[in-house]
Amino acid sequence: MVNLRLNFFPGNLKEYFDYEDKLRRIVSKITAILIVVYCLMTGLLVSNVVINSVLNKDTFSLIEYLILFISTPIAGLFFLKSEIKLIALMIDENGMEKYSYLRLLLFISVIVYILLLIFFYSFKIFSLFNL
Repeated sequence: MVNLRLNFFPGNLKEYFDYEDKLRRIVSKITAILIVVYCLMTGLLVSNVVINSVLNKDTFSLIEYLILFISTPIAGLFFLKSEIKLIALMIDENGMEKYSYLRLLLFISVIVYILLLIFFYSFKIFSLFNL
């Protein structure tokens, strides 16, 4: 059996999804999928803002979509790493249950996405009214 270890994820990755309780196993896998979705959405939002601000236009060509497609997972991974480091600063990994750790990571991912969304839309509103 191969142990998959990521340098930014504490411990063995499989232990966060391997439970004897079937419900916890299913919930942890769904939580992991939602974490990935929110991190990709955050990466897409940030990549879109950067490309819009650099190019100063709302429509993209094929090359710009390719750049957006490549930069989205990179930005999402950056935010995921940052969220994991933030959790590591807040709590001690050994003192928290693995199941709760995933839920806390999902919560922080949602909060970061909502904060960036609020920032993005407030910036758009202020630029629309030239305030």
